[in-house]
Amino acid sequence: MEESMIQVLGCKKEPLLMNYLGLPLSCNKLGLADWAPTIARVDKYLSGWELSLLSYSERITLINAVLNAVPIYSMCAYILPASIIHAIDKKRRAFLWTGEDKCSGAKCLVAWEQVCKPKQEGGLGIRCLRTQNKALILKKLCDLTNDTSPWASWIWQEYENDTINNRKSLGHHWRQIQSLVHNLQLLTKVSVGNGKRTSFREDKWIGDQPLSEKFPALFSHVTQTTTTLHTMHTEGLQANLLHRLTRQAVVEQQSAQHILGELQLQGTDDVRITEERKITSSKYFYNKLLTHQENCKNFAFTWQNKAPLKGQFFTWLATKDRLPTKYNLHYKNIVPTPNCDLCNHQQETATHILLTCPFAVAFWRAIQINPGITSTTNLYRIRPYAPLPAQHYQVFFILCFWLLWNHRHEIVFTNEQPSLHRILRAAISNCTLWIQRLNQSDIAALEPAWRGIFNSAITRLG
Repeated sequence: MEESMIQVLGCKKEPLLMNYLGLPLSCNKLGLADWAPTIARVDKYLSGWELSLLSYSERITLINAVLNAVPIYSMCAYILPASIIHAIDKKRRAFLWTGEDKCSGAKCLVAWEQVCKPKQEGGLGIRCLRTQNKALILKKLCDLTNDTSPWASWIWQEYENDTINNRKSLGHHWRQIQSLVHNLQLLTKVSVGNGKRTSFREDKWIGDQPLSEKFPALFSHVTQTTTTLHTMHTEGLQANLLHRLTRQAVVEQQSAQHILGELQLQGTDDVRITEERKITSSKYFYNKLLTHQENCKNFAFTWQNKAPLKGQFFTWLATKDRLPTKYNLHYKNIVPTPNCDLCNHQQETATHILLTCPFAVAFWRAIQINPGITSTTNLYRIRPYAPLPAQHYQVFFILCFWLLWNHRHEIVFTNEQPSLHRILRAAISNCTLWIQRLNQSDIAALEPAWRGIFNSAITRLG
């Protein structure tokens, strides 16, 4: 028949592959080349930016605001291949650490998996695209229950009197989406209406767990595992069970029958809600899909303050000892020696340059403030002491750490000599800029105090 049509129409047989509304369409599984335009859009943005002139904080802002958003439209409809996610991540990673479109692992100060963790867990808060992709598809699946689009109508026509757990040959695209149905049922509950789109066995429509977990013995005897709640309520539980049941299954059958007997179906559609009985969102699914770890102790000191983003990012690196110090650069065979350029004796780590180097010790003694810690991994233990006001004290310490780091740069890159007078004068000028991020009442109270600390140190030095 196909060959006859080709001869009659005088045309060629070609595969269906086209773009529609910005998305690739095909009857078959999409190949990697079909996603090349998505990668090209990332390259288009990167080529339009003055990459080498952007600071770390500016790159973080562009990643969160622009590069993360490039594949969002496609991820709302498809589960992107792992190689495409990896290709985009390589460009995001290289842009963050080098301001270029590619880089080696030696130039990456922190592992990308750590960067993509939430700030509360010690990460940088950059979105994990793989997890974001799953979250967007889960939101799409969640909305499918009440969707009236042609696509949703076709899906529910295929699944009439059945649940979307059932595997059907509806194409590769649907098989990919359907692979997340189990996650959807674990992360949501169902507010029951007519029960036609709710799984009697797998959905959490009563209580905090599905009936398959509540009555495991009973559901090992069912003849149909994808029965809807509406069908089970109409036909009865016995019609979907084997004839012979174990004693435990009989006990569980009585409990399940009691639940079904008290159920009253409505004329409205079922609605999926969160475990907190709220409307679902992709953000909700993203947070649930993350593998959560213990909160980082330095989170509050690093991020919950009014310091500039560049200062917060610098502090984040310092807490992990991932600053590009001589010790870290020597470890990567970039510099010949790990020794500090200020004292020429000890290895230059973040802790050394900011806390224990003789110059750093002299700086803290000059301003008469003691951080009270011996390692940058314990910044959360810093507390304010007189003459430093308690309000916004984190910003003050981050400013001081930033000044010590910049002073180190002056010595390494411009061959300046260590000078307490120079760093204290820089402290006064930077203090005026940083404190402008506070509200007016705080500026009026803190600016004289902070400037007074640095001016007094200069006076004492003579």
